This record gives sequence, C-alpha cells and structure tokens, in this order.
Amino acid sequence: MTIEETAALVRQMQAGNTDAFDEIFAAYEQKAVRTAALICGEVPLAEDIAQETFVTCLLQIEKLQNPYCFSAWFFKILIRCAWKQTKKKQKLMPAEEILAEGAQGLPPVFDSYPSEQRAMYEKLYAAIDSLGQKQRTTLILYYFNDFSIKEIAQITSSLEATVKSRLFAAKAVCGRLWRRNTHSGRGNWFMKRDELDAMIQHAMEKQTEHVDANPMMLERIKREAASRERKERISMKLFTPKRIAVAAIVCFASVTCYAAVHFSGVESRTTIDVTSYAQLEKAEEKVGFDMKTVEAFTNGFTFVNGGTGEMYGQDENGNNIGDPYALMTLSYEKEGKTLVVTAQDGDPYADAGQEVSEGYSSHLYKFVPEGYELTAEDKEREMSGELIISYGTDEVMESVMEVYSWKDGDLFYSMTADNCDLGEEAMAQMAQEMQNA
Repeated sequence: MTIEETAALVRQMQAGNTDAFDEIFAAYEQKAVRTAALICGEVPLAEDIAQETFVTCLLQIEKLQNPYCFSAWFFKILIRCAWKQTKKKQKLMPAEEILAEGAQGLPPVFDSYPSEQRAMYEKLYAAIDSLGQKQRTTLILYYFNDFSIKEIAQITSSLEATVKSRLFAAKAVCGRLWRRNTHSGRGNWFMKRDELDAMIQHAMEKQTEHVDANPMMLERIKREAASRERKERISMKLFTPKRIAVAAIVCFASVTCYAAVHFSGVESRTTIDVTSYAQLEKAEEKVGFDMKTVEAFTNGFTFVNGGTGEMYGQDENGNNIGDPYALMTLSYEKEGKTLVVTAQDGDPYADAGQEVSEGYSSHLYKFVPEGYELTAEDKEREMSGELIISYGTDEVMESVMEVYSWKDGDLFYSMTADNCDLGEEAMAQMAQEMQNA
C-alpha cells in the first residue's frame, strides 16, 4: 500500500468510514505482530501488543494531523505499548521464566541451514536479542521496518543524534560477533559491512516468517474499541490538579537535589536523580509506570534533567491521606527559561476532596519559607484569587506559572512553565507532542 493510499484511508477513517479501518488493518496486521514479536520475544504477547495498538489507532485516529505520517504514528503507538508490556512482564516473572517462555514463543528457525551458516545466524540473532530495549528497537525499526533515522527519531521521541548513537552501538555488538565468527580483523569487517547489514535484516525476517495475527483479532479490536467508547461516554469528567507541576518546578529551580513543597490539599517530595535522558528508563522502573516523554519539543525546549518522588493528599489539618502516589518529573530549558512536566499514578487532590480540572491556567504564585507570616496584602491578594501561596522554599519569590494539565490512561500529567509567556495554544501543542510520544 502506497503512502498516498494509506493517507486516503486515514482521511476516510477520520470521516467515520469503518471499512477504511479494515483495509488499514489488513495492510498493517502482519508487520505489527512481527515487529512486536521481535521486541518482546514471544507470539502471544506480540498479539496482545498489536491488538492494543490497533484499538488505540481506531480510537485516536482523529488526533493524527498529517495522514501522510500514519505509519510513523502507528508504530510509535506500537513501540510504546511493547515497551510497557515487556516491562510489566519482567516485573511479574523471574528472568529465567521469561527466557524460557521467549524461547518457546519464537522457536529456532535456522535448522535447515548448513551448520556453519546456522551457527552464524543463531549467534547473530542472540546478539540482537541481548541488546538493551531501546538499542534493539532502533535496530528493528531500521532493518525490519525500513524507517529512516529521522522517522525513528519521531517514533521513539528522541533526537536524531541519539538514534544514530543507538544504531551504531547496536551494530557494534553485531560487528564484534561477525569478527569472532569469521576470524577476520577490523578492517575486513568494515569491508563486509553491507553483507552484515543484509544478515541482520535476513535474521529478523527469518525469525518472524511464521508469525501471523490471530484470525479473530479484527473482531476483538472492534469489540474492545466499542466497549471503551461506551465507558468513556459514561465516565467523562474533569481531573488533573493544576498545582502539582508547580510544586515540582520549585525543586528544579532550587540549588538542592531535594525539595518538599506543599499547598493546601497536597504535599510533594521530589529528588533530582535523573541527569540524562538515557536514565529515564531506570526512573520509570523506580516509580513503577511508563511516562510518555520527548527529548525535545518542536519549539526548542530541550530535556535537562529529571526526578522521582511522591505526592500525598492532605486533610484540612495538614495530615497525609492514604498511600503516596509515585511522581516523575522532567525539566526542560530554552534560552534560560524553565518548563517542568510531571506525571503521577493517582490524584492526591481527589483524596483531599478538592475539585480539579484539566486544561490551561495561568496564576501568580508566591513561594515562601516554612513559618513565613503573610502580610495583610498577601492575605488580601490570596482571598481575591490574584495570588496563590506555597510554602517550602528557602526564600520568598513570585512567579507567573502557566499550567496545562491532562490525563492519559491511568496517569495524571501537568506541564508548568515558569515566566515563559507561552500561552494556551503553545502549551496545548506541547502537551499533544507528549501524548503522541
């Protein structure tokens, strides 16, 4: 199916033509399941990943602004789902069980090859399988799906330089294998690089040639999508706290690596423990959920550091309510301006009995140390709604905070800009970039 044909079907889907989705499914089902199988290592889980990807595609197709970018958009959804499901499985099963089940899920396929060639391909695929998740995914997207560096950067929400680095590192592992098995030196390996590229592609295609989608998948996708649409209509509500990311931005604006900040109804504790974008995977393991992230926004804000922590709802006496919610924060900068995005796996404001809402807001905040005595002017401005007081900083400071909040799945997101003068439209676009990640 050509890009033009795909784009035409996407426009039909966005116009409500369900038959167009059937054609999209027929064109993508095999590649989707096989790509998922290469990432997760077993067929049943790959089918679940592909099915979830198609369900999301069907429900969110209206969000795709450029129909010509459908393929990259689709595989971005699939990759995120595959990473999430694989990580969830690793937490639930011991490593030896995962390896054993993976071996059953993708059985040996090189038995018919001559012994020397069979050994080569088996070791090559073992090397591919040994790669870290993001390096292996990059290799799969490049060789198996034939995506360009630029497209892979879009799919994985990474910089092109990061994609090149992952690809180079992954090929280096395969290159070392090649040299060991051909008994040739470094120079000889570089002469045969094209042949190695062909072998990597062939190994992936051969490993998945018998992996196909369940015949009932299309029916299951439509049934699940219809069920979720009904639930969404029934449970539509407003949600995310506006002040959560504001608490986090105080931490990132301070010189310490830890900060505890509280507002009426919520307390936040954050530790800056992520110093590079590559460390986010470990941070996600620490908080227990996968946060949708981008390394850089299209308007120039670029990742600087991040942190993990927790949030509590509080009663009127300042006592914590229930268990804490895990919190993850990302800090971005552009021309000296700071922007922080947070995600947490629960709503502490709901625990505190406060009404919260999604979308955009802009407020003047005054951050003060513990024990600070409000002036008469402070009290008057706070009562009028002109000023919001927050305790927990080392010194008194005022700042205009723009907040954009939304919910994605089970996670509550807030994006806060500190004196950036972005406006609602710009922040909505940035939030959309994260939702598409």
